Amino acid sequence: MDVLELKRQYESLSDEELLRVWADEEGLTEIAGSVLSDEMTRRGLANDPLSYARKGELKQELLQTQERYKRQQRRMMRRWAIFLIGALVSAVIVVLRLLSR
Repeated sequence: MDVLELKRQYESLSDEELLRVWADEEGLTEIAGSVLSDEMTRRGLANDPLSYARKGELKQELLQTQERYKRQQRRMMRRWAIFLIGALVSAVIVVLRLLSR
């Protein structure tokens, strides 16, 4: 993605959407971060204390969402493990019954 395309994309975002991108800026490339910073400055959000407060809130929401996702992934892995262990035990029982005949 080139600089002009990033600039157009960031210009098309609402202030709230731009703040959401800013809250997750660790995932941005250096160029994207620079274009974001320019757009934040252009809109006057870079020096606004309310923007920093909102960024903190959005960052916290993002962390909570990521943690919920990780918990859900762990639950799914446990369910698959239980299913696979059950299937394996059932298969062993079937094989043992066939061999005992």
